[in-house]
Amino acid sequence: VPLAGLAASLPSLLEASQRAIFERARKRLDERSVDVASLDELIAAFAERPVFATAPMCNTDECETAVKAAVHALTVRVLRADRPANGAPCIACGKPAEFYALLARSY
Repeated sequence: VPLAGLAASLPSLLEASQRAIFERARKRLDERSVDVASLDELIAAFAERPVFATAPMCNTDECETAVKAAVHALTVRVLRADRPANGAPCIACGKPAEFYALLARSY
């Protein structure tokens, strides 16, 4: 872009750049998001590659400790308000879960 036309072109260049960054991040999130229903599935998912795992959890300290012990450096990132557990079994204790949790490793 010639310097003389830069000011007029800048908004569209910025919009295209932001759209490309967002689309790349969305694609990466989609590729790395997995649902797991057991501790074995959780361990297997993280053994393959870095992922964001969604799993039913009953939100007790004991279950969080068990899940963190299963995968090195795992953390509960958020309890998902957009996805009710509807009594799915907690991956740690098997009791009806209250929430789905988003789990990821901290690096």
